[in-house]
Amino acid sequence: MSLGDLRPRDRIVLPENRRSELERGDIIVKRLPSAKGVPGVFVHGLLRCSPDQVWNILIDYRSLSEAIFGLSSAEVVEGAPGDASVRFTMKLPFPFGSLSWINRVSAVERGGLYVVSWDYLEGDLETNEGWLAMSQHGEGGEQTYVHYQVHVGTRRRLSRSVERLAVQRLLPRVVERLRQVAESRSR
Repeated sequence: MSLGDLRPRDRIVLPENRRSELERGDIIVKRLPSAKGVPGVFVHGLLRCSPDQVWNILIDYRSLSEAIFGLSSAEVVEGAPGDASVRFTMKLPFPFGSLSWINRVSAVERGGLYVVSWDYLEGDLETNEGWLAMSQHGEGGEQTYVHYQVHVGTRRRLSRSVERLAVQRLLPRVVERLRQVAESRSR
């Protein structure tokens, strides 16, 4: 089974057993089983703005680096937002440094479910596939539940446990920065 088979098709639901943590602003991180030997991480959180506001940030590649921690640039090399090959460049702390790669990115909104998914094409990584799904939470759509899942591995000579630990520390920062930018734009 590929990660693509696990992408949400119609909805995501905020887990009741984690509701209080999410509503107080916690970002929850969980390890996923490795896929093809590559570490996986799952992150979820609540943002105090509408899914449309977050969506507009995620599909604007020119300014995406403002909202994604560590991202230096994102440039469409083929296609158009919604279905594009995008070159990403990140400047990350040791042990990664600067990394550049191209992913095929698909962005679809259907019936209140917003999904950005990606598959690795080429570059400094061994793989990078995942998805970020969002849906409205709360009365009047004033909050967005974000569910982010990724399997990523580099070509650097690092153990998989070091890679997983680095990703587990990085992804909450990605969601937190996205939260800060989206919430500041909604004011």
